[in-house]
Amino acid sequence: MSLISKLSARLQNHPKRVVFAEGEDPRIIQAARQFATKKLGVPILLGDRQRIKIAAARLNINLDGIRIIEPERSDELKSFAEKLSSIQKYGNTQLQGNPEELAKLRNYFACLMVATAGADALISGATQHASSGLRTILQVMPRQQGVETVSSMLILESEEARFGCEGVLFLADCGVIPEPTA
Repeated sequence: MSLISKLSARLQNHPKRVVFAEGEDPRIIQAARQFATKKLGVPILLGDRQRIKIAAARLNINLDGIRIIEPERSDELKSFAEKLSSIQKYGNTQLQGNPEELAKLRNYFACLMVATAGADALISGATQHASSGLRTILQVMPRQQGVETVSSMLILESEEARFGCEGVLFLADCGVIPEPTA
């Protein structure tokens, strides 16, 4: 059984709410459909509802079981802007912009959903650099006490067992530290 198959089986027993920040992208709509079809949890697409529906129709994708949220029209927008104001006022972070406008941006909105338990995880980075998404995460989501260093990991799985460990490669710090010294 592949690593992805094992992870999928675990998710089916413990479904999660996953917010996809780039919900208008056709690849993301396809991924959300697969996530819902495999009963891994509830996919949440962020973006313009009409654009998502048009893109899904072009791909012949049924949106049943997929939640769509338009950040600009969300009931959560005011409380998310207040949370960003609080982060700016009391946190170690200087936000680059007005909290009311930042809360409408999909990466910020997705991070705020996770930070306020409106989602269990977020996926971003299909249409922008990983550094943009990571910067937002570091601004919005608090690190555990005592944790000073942030790292990332990319998991690649190949059908060829000769690569990595039985076809699985774990690549550390590709997005956070592209040129590590150690």
